[in-house]
Amino acid sequence: MKKLLLLIVISFSFIKLQAQDQDRIEFDIDNITYAEFKLVPIGSDGAIVIYYAKGEDKKAVPSYNMKKIDVNFKQTGKGVIIPQAGERLAEVVTDNANVYALFMSGITKHYSIVKIDKATLKTTVYRENNEKYMQFDAMETLNGQVNLSVKLVPNPTTEMLIGCISMPLCFIPYLLYKPKFYLNVHAVDFNKKTATKKELTLAGGKKLRLNYLDFTKNDSLGVFDVMYSISSNKVEDKRVVIREINKGNASKEKVIKLPNGKDVYSGRVFSLSATEKLVFGQFKVNTKGKSSKERKAAKTQAPGGFFITIVENDKQTFTKLTPFSTFKNFTMSIPSASKSKKESKGKSKTKAKRDRMLQSILSFAFHNVIVRDDEIIIVAEPYYPTYHTEYRVVYVNGKPTTQAVTVFDGYRFLGVVVIAYDLEGNFKWENGFKIANGPLSFSTKCKFDYYEVEDDGFKIVYNAMGKIYSKIIYNDKVADEVELTKVSTKTTDKKVVNYGSRVTEMSGTDYWYDNYYLAFGIQTITADKKAAKKNEDDKKKRKVFYLNRIEIEN
Repeated sequence: MKKLLLLIVISFSFIKLQAQDQDRIEFDIDNITYAEFKLVPIGSDGAIVIYYAKGEDKKAVPSYNMKKIDVNFKQTGKGVIIPQAGERLAEVVTDNANVYALFMSGITKHYSIVKIDKATLKTTVYRENNEKYMQFDAMETLNGQVNLSVKLVPNPTTEMLIGCISMPLCFIPYLLYKPKFYLNVHAVDFNKKTATKKELTLAGGKKLRLNYLDFTKNDSLGVFDVMYSISSNKVEDKRVVIREINKGNASKEKVIKLPNGKDVYSGRVFSLSATEKLVFGQFKVNTKGKSSKERKAAKTQAPGGFFITIVENDKQTFTKLTPFSTFKNFTMSIPSASKSKKESKGKSKTKAKRDRMLQSILSFAFHNVIVRDDEIIIVAEPYYPTYHTEYRVVYVNGKPTTQAVTVFDGYRFLGVVVIAYDLEGNFKWENGFKIANGPLSFSTKCKFDYYEVEDDGFKIVYNAMGKIYSKIIYNDKVADEVELTKVSTKTTDKKVVNYGSRVTEMSGTDYWYDNYYLAFGIQTITADKKAAKKNEDDKKKRKVFYLNRIEIEN
């Protein structure tokens, strides 16, 4: 029987909650070393915010605070979750009545799932202690059952030691090392008095490379679809697989193949019926093993694009590819900082080379597919990894030396693209827009919201540079950007600046209820030097996590 090892306390919290008016609420995060937030809109009942904050008292037990607010931003409930040492909030999913929060950290042997009642904030906890190390992929919930996709990986300490001793020994230890990797699904059922788990091993073995691609639920069918790729040094091992999870049981493998040696890079699965699944995603050209002439030619072409395929009764009925080079409206180039200079012919070649480089590192976050009339609509958000170089002083044999270190800044989101296919998978049109300074995030989840409008358009709502904007995408045009509202601060005489993007990024919108959305983000508010009277908040520069209510008119 699993014990409840997470303590829930309705008591004092480390972060002060401030409600300014009916359209904004702030969480003051000024005196903390690390802040992490999860926003859970619960419709007209309000919203729940779960956040971690460690105060100045280093001896205090790290905890996650819960705040429940109504639609007027008035607090209606609170609580504190104290996880086991080393665990951090990794994911939050919801169903009609509950919120499920996963606490897990990096590569570990344990995790906790906390079930939170939306109405009362009452909690139930399931804790798992595994014999092998786990790495989190994704989590979904359906009818009180939480399905967790994890990879079982070798001991990270062993891997590090093998790598260290291999370098002076011509990598012989590394060649002899045969680690085992497995892809598992943990189905945790909270419907019983004591939560129980059923563990499924989907794939694995020695020296197999397992790449998680998608984990999607279908509410109407009551099933989960897991998509992953398998590869190794053996050609016969290479394949992309879909497995359906139904009440803790896994179906047999449904294998997907793309023509001409192309690799599935990312994708989504959508169940059209009990026997038919639509799979779409991004492919990349695999030039490994080809002649030098073919590899050289591939470098001058678009290295990837989108694919769409239908799997019916375990067989692919069609597979269609749309290379990025066929796009006419949404180009792949990074937005240029200098718009005034005209590009010469030489610069055009440089731009084309840069475009191909970007396409080689570009990824997409996919929304759920839309099937309407005679069209299949895909909405996707392109992003790419960003880095910067820091110079740090290190000591070698007791002597200081400067070393250049590449630091990952996060994923920069470029904008939105809408792609339309007919019911046979033939490409019809694409359109979209780019954002000059899109969100920067360590999460690859979708950052924007959208909904359909008249004339078959799609209104995209997004948060950028402290303002909320919308654009409507049609098949032949993109409407002008419309500023919906500015993100307000506590008072109008304070200057708001963007929070340091290299620390963390929390900027986006989420649907709330009716025509209302929640805009959220982290801001730095400077001291108000002109105010006649200054309270404690006015005397210092402070950081806040904010929520703004905005109304979107159709």
